[in-house]
Amino acid sequence: MMLFNAGILIILLGWIPGLALRKTASIDKAGMASTAAGCVLVLAASVSGLFGAFSSDLYLFPWKMPFGKAVFSLSPLSSLFLFIISLISGLAAIYAPAYLRHYGEEPSRSKSHWFFYQILVVSMMVVVVAQDAIFFMLAWELMSLSSFFLVEFRSEKAEVRRAGWMYLVFTHIGAAFLLAMFALLARHAGSFDFGAFRENAGSIPRSLSDTIFAFAIVGFGMKAGFFPAHIWLPEAHPSAPSHVSALMSGVMIKTAIYGILMMLSFLAPVSSWQGWLLFGIGLVSGIAGIGMAISRSDMKGLLAYSSVENVGIIAIALGIGLLGKALGIEALAYLGFGAALFHVLNHSLIKSLLFFGSGAIQTASGTLDINRMGGLLKRMPITGATMLAGAAAICGFPPFNGFISEFFVYYNAFRADFAEPMVRELFIVLALGGLALIGALAAYAFAKLGGIGLLGEPRSEGAAQAVEVVPAMYVPMIFLASLCLIVGLLPSTVAGFLGPVLGFLNASPPQAALDGMLNSLRGIQLSAAAFIALIALLAVARKIILGRKGIQVTETWGCGYDKPDARMQYTSVSFAEPFVSLIGPLSRPKIEGKVSSRFFPEETKLQIRVEDPVMDRVVIPVYAQTGRLFEKFSIIQHGNTHLYVLYIVLALLAALVWGLGL
Repeated sequence: MMLFNAGILIILLGWIPGLALRKTASIDKAGMASTAAGCVLVLAASVSGLFGAFSSDLYLFPWKMPFGKAVFSLSPLSSLFLFIISLISGLAAIYAPAYLRHYGEEPSRSKSHWFFYQILVVSMMVVVVAQDAIFFMLAWELMSLSSFFLVEFRSEKAEVRRAGWMYLVFTHIGAAFLLAMFALLARHAGSFDFGAFRENAGSIPRSLSDTIFAFAIVGFGMKAGFFPAHIWLPEAHPSAPSHVSALMSGVMIKTAIYGILMMLSFLAPVSSWQGWLLFGIGLVSGIAGIGMAISRSDMKGLLAYSSVENVGIIAIALGIGLLGKALGIEALAYLGFGAALFHVLNHSLIKSLLFFGSGAIQTASGTLDINRMGGLLKRMPITGATMLAGAAAICGFPPFNGFISEFFVYYNAFRADFAEPMVRELFIVLALGGLALIGALAAYAFAKLGGIGLLGEPRSEGAAQAVEVVPAMYVPMIFLASLCLIVGLLPSTVAGFLGPVLGFLNASPPQAALDGMLNSLRGIQLSAAAFIALIALLAVARKIILGRKGIQVTETWGCGYDKPDARMQYTSVSFAEPFVSLIGPLSRPKIEGKVSSRFFPEETKLQIRVEDPVMDRVVIPVYAQTGRLFEKFSIIQHGNTHLYVLYIVLALLAALVWGLGL
């Protein structure tokens, strides 16, 4: 535990040396060094905790809080999430100084960034180790506020301010539901301590248990980005610096998944409707998220919607695990929770890699608009290759890690052993059909990102002049891409690390199901290794053969065109148009411009924009109505101090009358 405490302290106090520095580069280096050093210590502590070294130990911070204690524990479940947080936070800190350089010399902004960044990292770590509801909510609120200020990094832009406030509103609506959830649990248990919650789990009335579960899904779902509470993600992620987006999408939204798993330990027994609810939320979130990602031309917006899809996949797996637990099907519970935890790890690695890549492309080409990219793989070979690896991984292509966790869900769906045949058939159709559709749409979306953004000819001057970024930016990307490949090649080894976590969740592995899964994973390992060996062999053979011959580079024959240019290529919008047209009644695309039908048409521009239906049809109308409502109360704002004092006196008198029962 000394490693954990020292790591937290180094990160928490790491912004102080930067106060004495005046140059942005020096401030960034100091922030990076302290954050990375602290994360290494916490990472080491999390590895020990993952294997149960501290599972039965409780620790108390030496200061008091109202209504509760500052108690924390490194259980295997907490340690898994702590491992992910410290790993990604440390890599993002190493990446940050070179990325922040393109914002120019702004020492005060850099000091503010590192202060809130380190607060965010520490608060996420405390969230997953806290063992008291008040302590948990304090860390949760600190996490929300610090990430809000990081989203507002470029607050001089109106769209950034809007994104930040939208995120703040949604996260506090979620926090209100969590406060209600903990209040109900504390009222029943007589304490805010998580241990008391677990001890009294079996005596919670069914109606109260269902209410607590519903509050938890809404509260944690707001942070996780479940549909339809997802809209803050595509607003906040494009506004935040890329390494912050990586931290929020790859790590912070996973604290909500931790919260759901933690909450399940407070309720016993669970009901099958709870599993079906999570399963349904996951299906809708997965399909809606990746469907909207296809229509986005902003790279970080596409990645944000992809996070909604992947959180949906995690919810599908959690729902399957809950169904297995509720129905007493141990194999279903074990493999469902295992798939969820595996995908939490995988998505953290993949999405952080892709957001790092988007930041590298932004600094090199000056844009995040896929329509203005092109030809970047040739100009940025390391960034381009790691981005393609991340795209393949997130689409679930072997031999990368994204395939493994999705295979868990497929395998589980085939082995589902429901008592009623109709229920089993419905489950198989929904699980397999939904995942297959999500996977196909993901391949479509990332084919657009890779094909339009990285291949072809440059579509802007910035893309044409792009060069590879500095090692400080691409080394973390290479490391993450390597981890995606290693996890994909060694799935049974990584699955073994999840054993203590699943044991902590009371998901015991039936030996037959476990042996079947491990045999399947070993087959995948061998097939993936053989596939990579074959590619390497062919690459070596090609190099040897071509080395004996002179190589001549010429333009490909293009049916009479002398040389292709950007105007002859698909744009991001035109690539997505078939899908957008297919879902037209749902998406209501807005078409700007008109194509002339004349024989000799004049130059024109046609643009198709697809708005988020929840934002366009729900949030914006509600926001407008709320604004008009509050405008009616503006009459009380006179700017007169005497009137404001009168308001206070009247409020105190009203409170006194109410308190006396008059």
